[in-house]
Amino acid sequence: MLSIHVRPPQINDRLMPGQWEGDLIKGADNACAVGVLVERTSRLVLLARMHDASAAWALELKFTPTNEVYAMITLCGFGVSNYYNKLKLVLLEKQIPFHERLLYPWQRDLFQQSSPLGKIPFIETDQGALSESQVILDYLEEHHPEQPLYPPGAFARAKCRELIQHMELNSEWVARRLYREAFFGGHVSEEIKTEAKEKLAIGLQAVAQLSLFSPYIFGAAFSAADCAAYIHFVMIKHATLKIYGEDMVARIIPKVSAYMRIMDARQHVQTMMAQRDAAITEFLKLDVKYQG
Repeated sequence: MLSIHVRPPQINDRLMPGQWEGDLIKGADNACAVGVLVERTSRLVLLARMHDASAAWALELKFTPTNEVYAMITLCGFGVSNYYNKLKLVLLEKQIPFHERLLYPWQRDLFQQSSPLGKIPFIETDQGALSESQVILDYLEEHHPEQPLYPPGAFARAKCRELIQHMELNSEWVARRLYREAFFGGHVSEEIKTEAKEKLAIGLQAVAQLSLFSPYIFGAAFSAADCAAYIHFVMIKHATLKIYGEDMVARIIPKVSAYMRIMDARQHVQTMMAQRDAAITEFLKLDVKYQG
């Protein structure tokens, strides 16, 4: 617990959920008092009755959530993962308070009960754990309908999910075969490189066909597709530059450069990327032989 006067500067911009501010409301002649906690990003307010306005009573306060929306979600994984950062961006954009729990892929024995295949990211909720990033995204959208990230209408929502599916299954998962050499110091055979290049071109062409870039990837409004596309484009760009000497995303999807500049200007994207950079720095300090 810190005084408001020594609050860390990164809390002032209200971009990172999970930071609470306490205050006190006193009635006339100090005859009654109410303790207040405010979550600075979502503006969620918790109140607790006090018997008097003394500091002793303030320290004894217990703010007991009475509604399930108050239960804080825990995002589990590590900030190097693009799927982890996809979900972090969803949480930030929807202003859902959350905690983070650092777990590395090789620690799967610690979390296999929460993620059956030992994959990260996953989330922990008051009802249990959920794995698979798209399942989690859809849960967050349904459970927190404020500030929706899917467009109105069943068909439009399906088209948005279609774009995400092509982005991930037919593009990012193909490029992922290159990550061992592109990012982690391993080796990928020439056969895999040739096959991945052919399939990745097909996947990116599908993404280009479905994308609108007006100015966001699925239209005028920021959507769930942007949360997925931005970080996947970053990974595919750097992987193909390293392995093939060219940015395949920019070559196949010419409008992507202007789109990425728009995304780079968003505050929550900047927050997520800054934390990703810090996570990469910490990961490299571990000096582990991780193969992706």
